[in-house]
Amino acid sequence: MVKLTVLREEHMSKTALFIRYIFFCLFFAVGAGSMTLSFIAPELLKNYKSIDQLRLSEANNEKLQQLINTYDKQIEMAMTDPEILARLEEKIFGTESTHENAAFPQSSEGLTKLARKALSETDQNVAPPTKFRKYIEHSADKKNRLGLLYSGAALILIAFICFGTPKRKRQKKNVKKGM
Repeated sequence: MVKLTVLREEHMSKTALFIRYIFFCLFFAVGAGSMTLSFIAPELLKNYKSIDQLRLSEANNEKLQQLINTYDKQIEMAMTDPEILARLEEKIFGTESTHENAAFPQSSEGLTKLARKALSETDQNVAPPTKFRKYIEHSADKKNRLGLLYSGAALILIAFICFGTPKRKRQKKNVKKGM
């Protein structure tokens, strides 16, 4: 019976040590992560802003390339068909049409504004910020960074104080050193 009690206590102490170890790892990891985030949040924010600028520049470069291709085709068409130059002259300088069978639709100012608005909305294809980026922007604020730093340090201290080496094991180590 005594042997069973000793085994049960030993088993309980191993379980208790394992749970202590899990809590130590959890508190230490969360504290270290919090402190790390407080240090690197401004750099992450700069990184996200530079990525957005890069995407915007790439989109603008693509639009410019499309315009260049369109203008090249128009110049090529103007070189091959002299009738196109006459039509462009009418549009650019506002001269009256000399074509007898041509129908020229008239547009109102309201329709033109709506068309421009629709075109400008399709041009803005920049992705909105993600939830993670909003969290980083919030974390990069100075008071929030200090809060993350102090809370991380407190969690690490709690991990060492409350879940560090048990008192019984420390006493055994001290006894062994004294011999």
